[in-house]
Amino acid sequence: MIYDTRQKQIVLLSSASESGREAVWNWNGKEWKLSSAPGPPAREASGAVYDTRRNRIVLFGGIGIKGEDDRLGDLWESNGSVWEQQATTSNETRDHHFAAFDESRGRVVVYGGQPRDRSWLTDTFEWDGTNWTKLETPGPGGRVHFAMAYDSRRKRVLLFGGFDQNFKAHNDLWAWDGKSWQKLSESGPSTRSHHAMAFDTASNVLVLFGGARAAKPTDALDDTWLWDGQQWKEIKTVGPPKRYLHLMAYDVARRKTVLYGGSSINGQVVTRYQDTWEWNGSRWQQIN
Repeated sequence: MIYDTRQKQIVLLSSASESGREAVWNWNGKEWKLSSAPGPPAREASGAVYDTRRNRIVLFGGIGIKGEDDRLGDLWESNGSVWEQQATTSNETRDHHFAAFDESRGRVVVYGGQPRDRSWLTDTFEWDGTNWTKLETPGPGGRVHFAMAYDSRRKRVLLFGGFDQNFKAHNDLWAWDGKSWQKLSESGPSTRSHHAMAFDTASNVLVLFGGARAAKPTDALDDTWLWDGQQWKEIKTVGPPKRYLHLMAYDVARRKTVLYGGSSINGQVVTRYQDTWEWNGSRWQQIN
């Protein structure tokens, strides 16, 4: 889920196995509307961003609808109405990675995930709209089910949590400045995976919500945390029920962080949410 700055609305890409294409949904602050324009081939565990310099939605990799053997390494871009596959210099498949757009440098930053052989990737890839650049630099290590967002105030990409090849969940916060990764914190939110983050440009804080306390999503969380560039602060407030695998994006025009969906497990019962919540900087509100 991303924010389209040109159309001033949230865009959600949802894998539609019936059509074999991604379903593109738009949120205008009141309702979700399904776009009539067909999306790229359907997938999950991919990475998507909005390139604010070129006004393009950028989607990379993931797992196709054929399942575990359908690993993807394709790159797609959309101007809001038409999707086009891009010819790239990288043939590597990747899934369970995450992406963020570095506005100051005009780069799509991709980190982590796994290729077809299921090894744990530790490299950082950047897409400038024409070419991929692979950067081998020490950082968070092999990770999946973490979260990333771009801090526009301090001009760096932030990465938090996830779990590694030993299925150990982390609670470390890292920053990427285009040259190297720097660990900023290992205190505040508890260890977690399958969580979501968005950067609130009005308040200049990173907003983090929920996730699973460990690698296996059996202990869901419902806490809200803010990072102001120096420290974490937990906000004690009533909000969305406990969940993981939800989505978040910041609506710049409306100054709201939007949260959609997710799941939770209680014993053998799995709840899949279809609700929409908004964070206005001080409290959560469910939008019916």
